[in-house]
Amino acid sequence: MLNIKKDDHVLVIAGDDKGKKGRVLEVKPSDFLIKVQGIGLKTCHKKAKRQGEKSGKFVCERFIHISNVRLV
Repeated sequence: MLNIKKDDHVLVIAGDDKGKKGRVLEVKPSDFLIKVQGIGLKTCHKKAKRQGEKSGKFVCERFIHISNVRLV
């Protein structure tokens, strides 16, 4: 059972971002994954689909396992 919900504040207890705090942006309860603001950053590439849109590299958060975080 998941006790972490969207907009909760959590502390990362394992992984590369150990010791950092952040707010939960998204929860996937079926896979036990969460997305935390400012944690697990990766570079995403986007291609412009229409005229006027920008293409390039962007920084976005990736999902981390719920066992790697603790409620604050």
